[in-house]
Amino acid sequence: MKESCQRCIKIRTPQLERAITILSQQFPDFEVLGHDLIRIFHCNEQSGEINTLLVHSGIEVSEIWLAGMEPTDYLLKMTGGAKSDSDDAK
Repeated sequence: MKESCQRCIKIRTPQLERAITILSQQFPDFEVLGHDLIRIFHCNEQSGEINTLLVHSGIEVSEIWLAGMEPTDYLLKMTGGAKSDSDDAK
């Protein structure tokens, strides 16, 4: 369940191999999802830094976005539950 709902940054780039080389040095917790798509974990607040790193390294970034959801939100969605107003105040 953790992998299916964990918040992450997804990056689409046509230069996947070069991006992996650059990212693996500073952001080693990643997964390749396709021929042009990478998912990076544990760095949700660093999308700007990641984008800058790749672009300054000459790597084209076609898309970058925050994906996934918090585990509690995922469980609520899967069970048909909804957040109560008191949850929003936390």
